[in-house]
Amino acid sequence: MKPSKGNRAIGYIRVSDRDQVQGHSLVAQESGIRRWCERNGYELVRIFAEEGESAHVDEIQNRPEFKLMLDVVGWDKPNIVVVHTLDRWARKLSIQGEAFRILANVGVGFSSVMENTDMFTPSGRLMLNTMGSINEFFSDQWDYMCEKPSRYELSRDCISNRSHLGTIRWIPAVWRK
Repeated sequence: MKPSKGNRAIGYIRVSDRDQVQGHSLVAQESGIRRWCERNGYELVRIFAEEGESAHVDEIQNRPEFKLMLDVVGWDKPNIVVVHTLDRWARKLSIQGEAFRILANVGVGFSSVMENTDMFTPSGRLMLNTMGSINEFFSDQWDYMCEKPSRYELSRDCISNRSHLGTIRWIPAVWRK
């Protein structure tokens, strides 16, 4: 179902942890969404902000503002939800898809300031799914790379072994024999 014609938008902004709340990120995201709405003829009626509570939490029920926004679109029926970048929406493809289905079921569109695509055409869905997969990979890879030094510090008897995909795994010395 395509969204109905109209000019009402809801914005969603998010930072992953408290350290980012005081920084530039939330302000920059909101500013970008406001400019996008002005350029595209939408009235921004509300912004939902996840202010540093969502690091390593992607489940809808564990992101209160995200869940509230998805509930609100069901009865308030804006024409579109706008985010600054797709990874602010979700970093797990399954969550991205679940949230998009909620929007589609009530005829609400989706747009990202930085990724110019839609969720109602086959090519738009392909791009969103591709970008969602990349976001999930990047998030998983980031977690892995951040954990690696900790694992190394805990077990100095590890060696580096490159897998066929170029990632680095730490193999305990007892497994090398």
